Amino acid sequence: MNSQQLPVRWLAEQVHRVGDLYAYRSAPTQGAEGIATQRRLQKDRPDGYQVELAVQMDVSLEGARFELRGRVDGVNLDAVPAVVEEFKTTRADPELAHRHDGPVHWAQARLYAAMLAAAHPNLRDWHLRLLYCHPDDVRVRVFEERQSAAALKAFLDDTLNRFAARMGQWREHQAARNAWLAERDFPYPRYRPHQRAAARRCYQALRAAEPLLLEAPTGSGKSMAVLYAALKSLPQTDASKLIFLTSRGTGAAAAEAALDRIDAASGHIRRITLAAKEKQCLMRQSPRPADGRSQGAKGGLSGNLDPQSGERAQEMPCSADQCPYAKGYFDKRPDAEAALLTDPAITPERIREVGRNHEVCPYELSLDTALWSDVVIGDYNYVFDPVVRLRRFADGKDIDLLIDEAHQLSDRAEESLSVVLRRSVFKAALTEPLPKLLAKRLRAIDRALTALRRQHGHPEEAVIERPAALTRAVERFSEALFSDEAALDALPRTQAAAWSANRWQKGESWWRPQAFVHLLRTDRSDVTVALRCLDASEHLKESFARYRSSILFSGTLSPRPARLGPSARRTGRQPVRFRTGRRAARYRHQYLLQRPTGVHGAGRRSGSGGGGGSSRALPPGVSVLWLPRWLCRGRNGTPGWIPPALPGA
Repeated sequence: MNSQQLPVRWLAEQVHRVGDLYAYRSAPTQGAEGIATQRRLQKDRPDGYQVELAVQMDVSLEGARFELRGRVDGVNLDAVPAVVEEFKTTRADPELAHRHDGPVHWAQARLYAAMLAAAHPNLRDWHLRLLYCHPDDVRVRVFEERQSAAALKAFLDDTLNRFAARMGQWREHQAARNAWLAERDFPYPRYRPHQRAAARRCYQALRAAEPLLLEAPTGSGKSMAVLYAALKSLPQTDASKLIFLTSRGTGAAAAEAALDRIDAASGHIRRITLAAKEKQCLMRQSPRPADGRSQGAKGGLSGNLDPQSGERAQEMPCSADQCPYAKGYFDKRPDAEAALLTDPAITPERIREVGRNHEVCPYELSLDTALWSDVVIGDYNYVFDPVVRLRRFADGKDIDLLIDEAHQLSDRAEESLSVVLRRSVFKAALTEPLPKLLAKRLRAIDRALTALRRQHGHPEEAVIERPAALTRAVERFSEALFSDEAALDALPRTQAAAWSANRWQKGESWWRPQAFVHLLRTDRSDVTVALRCLDASEHLKESFARYRSSILFSGTLSPRPARLGPSARRTGRQPVRFRTGRRAARYRHQYLLQRPTGVHGAGRRSGSGGGGGSSRALPPGVSVLWLPRWLCRGRNGTPGWIPPALPGA
């Protein structure tokens, strides 16, 4: 039996997280900032000090083998006592961060030290240091403790035993599920025409951990074929669960209906349907206009700005000080999870009911409970949106993806990577009684936006160069933002500006040449700068790589062979024909292509050369034309390039 990876950080979160949800806010920090800050602080460490030391330990829990592993930020085994350092980069008050996150951070450091102590039995005394570092001025707040090797071993054993109790319940469920699935027949008396062939091909692909594209018309039974095959494959693979992604509520309903048919009464298949945070919130308030004027309660409100309209989503008081469902969430979570898991078909309505009864946040409860579910049903965003994707499943090497309506995936991915900045949002923030530094930073953003308008005139829409001055102004605003927590609570318009600035910084970190373009739009006094994603193929490739395997299925895949490309770069498929009264459908393309390198668009026929090349030669008779949408869209409202009519069209 293969061992499963058990990250130290995840283990610490699962076992030792206590207290409130949304306990405090902090200006965001990027991963690169954390690395740079840590290196600056470690450069003067003495000889023998090791950086990013990989550690691993094989453990057995409830009959399952795990590889406990992680990377220690800093270690000095030559010191007396031996030193273990854990760095946390944050712009928050370090005392506040330590008060709320300290139990998890200390657990992480102690687990690392315990693993090192087991590997070096001659070292009996250990000095643990937890360092909270500010990335801008490298201020450091250090917390320290001394531990013996015996105490560290006891802590490791206790942590593993507490985790094993929960893991034992999950493995018992999996064993019963797999035994039941091995005997489960197709839930209908007979297959639809060629539905069996589609299910067989899906089963084969999942067993081989290969990605697969399936095209079949509406009404052919593809959802049932895919779900039944995927469930039947679970006992034969290393996969522990399935994530079924769809872009529509009807797709989720179809998946629920299929699962109800497969397991109508036994309760061996545990499924959960995720809903958006705005729909699950029990404290939701009326939305606030884009200019920041509140229509609900004051202070501490979080929401989303729609990238197209600039309107704020429904307001939610995501703060432990204002939401009783966030207060003490982690202390109340075990009982709430246990209550929810008694129902094998967990719906959004049931999640809200349990959340209300146990006074915990329904949205966070649904995400935590999904860890212990066999099938998770949700929107594309939970895997492919870089902001809201499920961090709990970020390393999904034991998860298979089932993606419905796959022809919509590339457009949705491009939307999730696109962001906007509106001058009106920052102007509204300037009407509030701000600290001098915040007002200065907001005025700098306003100047940068108006400078772009002066430079480019007043176009309805224009492509511009990457606005470096604007991004620097946004970064400085974010750095100054959380210096006064109490003041920010009373500044709802500034919070709207903060959300917009945070999203812009994230978007700029995704920017890649040719895959993104910056657009300038003007409307009277308002100025909007958009970062528009034109090609999300690399992002999709990285997203798919986190999971064990994937099946993408739709009724209309044939016109879009390349846009989904990198995820299925090795897929070969056999024809599957549906001889019904509907249009004949089959696997139209034998191979998916990556976007050709070095060109903006390319056509390629088997046996031809040039065109920038493709990731795999095409079989005889197959032609593919890849055209990015911006080539046809044009600029400044012009029609752009119009492709000639295809022969026989």
